[in-house]
Amino acid sequence: MPVDLSEVGEPYPYPSHGPRLLPWLGIWFACCAVGVPLILLAWPASEPASGVGFWAAVIGGPQVVFLALLCIGRVSYAAPPVADINDNPTSDASADACGERLKSCKLRFGNGCLRFGGIPGAGQYR
Repeated sequence: MPVDLSEVGEPYPYPSHGPRLLPWLGIWFACCAVGVPLILLAWPASEPASGVGFWAAVIGGPQVVFLALLCIGRVSYAAPPVADINDNPTSDASADACGERLKSCKLRFGNGCLRFGGIPGAGQYR
């Protein structure tokens, strides 16, 4: 039996222009170029500049900062605020919340297919 998936829409929910590689490589390079000297300057003089702790801070510190920036950038890119808990449209990210109703799902995903785990009315049976 054939299935018509034309109403589902795009297979990937993000716009096609997406975050580009070169800007993120530049951010990674800046994190490494600024982070490593800052860690070396902040390293206590009484501690030896060797060992696992030193190298974890020098190599891992800038990578953790870059990962945090990447996650913040991806979340703000992927999930703009839609509506508050009462389904009133909002542009304030702190007021954005799902009302766990079919209307809330339609505001976020349109009239197409609900994403995995989107079960309207499931909160009624908790």
